Order: sequence, then C-alpha cells, then structure tokens
Amino acid sequence: MKHLLTGITLFAALFTASCNKNGPATAKKTIIDVKIANFKNAPDNSNKFILNVMDFGGNPTTYTANVKPDGTFTINFNQYIAQDVAIEPLIHNFIAHPGDHIHIDLD
Repeated sequence: MKHLLTGITLFAALFTASCNKNGPATAKKTIIDVKIANFKNAPDNSNKFILNVMDFGGNPTTYTANVKPDGTFTINFNQYIAQDVAIEPLIHNFIAHPGDHIHIDLD
C-alpha cells in the first residue's frame, strides 16, 4: 500500500510539473536600431554589419544589415529566450531579451 501511495504521489507531481499553464512558447520580435553619427566619414568597407545571435551551444545565427547613407540600420529577429548577441565589428557581447527594442547611438 505504501508503494502504491508513493507511486501515485510521484505521478501526480510529475504530471503537475509537466503541465504548461501558459500554453506553447511563442517567439517575440526583437528589434535593434543603430545610428552611427558621422557615418559619411567612415571607410567605404564599413557599410555592412553582422549580428550574431548565439544559441546555448555557442553556435551563431547570423543576420546582415547594410547601413543606409544617413548612418542607420535596423535588424529584426524572433527570440524565445534571452540570448547573447554581438554586432560585428561594433559590439562584441550583450544580452537581448524577447520583445526588446534596443537603440544604439555610436560616433
């Protein structure tokens, strides 16, 4: 009888822990806006930037953005969880959360 009660309690605990009350996870759009002041004075090869979003294994998902003549660019991507992000060659590491709208001003 004691083993049956222990088994029922264990089953109930596992069942309760496995239930997701919020339903399945959905991705939220993360937006990164960058404004580079004095961009017209930058070298010609600096008009393309790469955003790397790292997964748990350290593998990047890469997004590329071309800078507009006014020195701005925007990158949008979907996220489920907070992740390490790098904008090469500008910023080597920061954390973005799902739904963030990050604005960066550079000179």
